[in-house]
Amino acid sequence: MKRTVSTIAIIMVCIAFWGCQSNEGNGVSDFAGGSGTQNDPWQIVSAEQLDSVRNYLNRHFVLIADIDLSNYANWEPIGVYEPMDATPESPPNPQKAFSGTFDGNNHTISNISINRPMEMTPTSMMLGLFGCVLGTPGSPGHISNLKIRNADMTGLYMVASLVGLQGPNFMVENIALQGTNTIRGSKGLGGIVGNSAGVVKRCTAVATIEVLGDGGACAGIIAGGLEGGSLIECTAEGGSITATGNAIWALGGVSGAPFEAVEITNCKSQNVTITASGNNNENIGGLVGFTGTYNGAAKTTVTDCTVVNAAINVSRTTTRVGGLIGGSRASSTDPALSSFAVNNCSTAGTITGGTTSVGSIVGYAYHSTVESSTSTITWNGGTLKQIGHNE
Repeated sequence: MKRTVSTIAIIMVCIAFWGCQSNEGNGVSDFAGGSGTQNDPWQIVSAEQLDSVRNYLNRHFVLIADIDLSNYANWEPIGVYEPMDATPESPPNPQKAFSGTFDGNNHTISNISINRPMEMTPTSMMLGLFGCVLGTPGSPGHISNLKIRNADMTGLYMVASLVGLQGPNFMVENIALQGTNTIRGSKGLGGIVGNSAGVVKRCTAVATIEVLGDGGACAGIIAGGLEGGSLIECTAEGGSITATGNAIWALGGVSGAPFEAVEITNCKSQNVTITASGNNNENIGGLVGFTGTYNGAAKTTVTDCTVVNAAINVSRTTTRVGGLIGGSRASSTDPALSSFAVNNCSTAGTITGGTTSVGSIVGYAYHSTVESSTSTITWNGGTLKQIGHNE
């Protein structure tokens, strides 16, 4: 697959398809109470009842107990990606995605495990507790108020503990990923969300992210990539992102690739180590790998964000490395690079390796601005200017 922003566009194809339909049945015997409406959601008290959510994809649910998924050796995601045809870029079947609401009610789902092969098949993409979630302007969906503990997830694209692919008009809010968590795959790897076209808000995570093979991309402790979405008040509380292959791009402490993001506001990455040891890597950042829009009048805003105790270790052939943002990047349809506006941000930690376009705030900036920001990041033991390369 070509190493361009089109990678994100391809794996986000479901944003154009709306609406879900519930499966047959009234759910009365499947849950502990409720009627499945927004005002009276179905109540979940067991792993078996959680597993039954997949039968009512456009309904409403609330946890009223902690759930342990240890007995599910290879969890089947709720709301899966099922292609409409046999082409590699096929849109999903909208009847198979989750479009309802799920309130964790501050309870914990623990010990979730998924192990899928590293191959281009639908069963290896969009992996998490929920696989593919979609909303509509008239019927937005959300997953909220949930703790996840001890997730072990392996797949190819869009792999995370909570949601593989989050469509627009769908919010993920107040999610905490705790304990020991490992996410493995090639592209779109996140502690909480693999790829998102919606809003990810007030989420925290600790995770180990492993980018496997050459050409891997879009990995972050909170989210792998975004397309037209926003990150608000999210914190990567610790962990690591490791890539040993070549031609790796878009690794970031909070998110790897917020492509065409509206805003990244009040987000923080602390105690995160990012290692990209292969050759010809690019866009590595303490907060995000790359971001920006292609409309100069509506740049992605990166405001009030902080990077603390970052340890960014890259090979000498790596370019576009920044304490906050790795840099700008071209899209698949426009030779111009993305642009963003940074304001009131700070970074601290170390950058080791890299050659050109290395900065304490931004590695490579195209028609972008950095204002009212500070840094104590060092590069190979020495000082850095805020923007490595600006044009």
